[in-house]
Amino acid sequence: MTLVAAPESPSKVATVASLDEFYDKLTVASKGMKSGHKDGDLVCIKFYSSWCKSCKAIAPKYDALADKYDDRVYFCEMRFTKDMKETFSDLQVKKMPSFQFWRGEKGRLETKVCGPSKFREVGRTLEKYLEGDIHDPLECELDKELRACIADSRAAEQSREDFVLIAAGS
Repeated sequence: MTLVAAPESPSKVATVASLDEFYDKLTVASKGMKSGHKDGDLVCIKFYSSWCKSCKAIAPKYDALADKYDDRVYFCEMRFTKDMKETFSDLQVKKMPSFQFWRGEKGRLETKVCGPSKFREVGRTLEKYLEGDIHDPLECELDKELRACIADSRAAEQSREDFVLIAAGS
């Protein structure tokens, strides 16, 4: 009698190997086919490196989130290599592991940097964006082609606040 291993279930986490590939995922998410959200589906992307111990430790936890929310969220991951340095910079990824939350055609909602002990924050952030419309300023607003950030909205908001404080103080 020969035992046959059960087929491995396909990963719910898509590997993204370039900036264009990532923007293609956002284009698909902008249609809202999974969640029906008026601004498009949520995209959660994990940025990691093969040498990072924390990245390795959170991998199964991220896969578990993808299994739980696959019907409403697109899950992706992007691995850091020398060739990806510019892409990580373009997406403003400064530390790993990092997680970014994007909403369809709106833009980047938030970035979380956390290791295994604080990974629950990723799940909480995901649930926050799934539960309803969040009116916080975007970290990055996308252009009409969903190919580039046209504004770092939070930085612009902070600059306006700083200007108002300076103007009020003079």
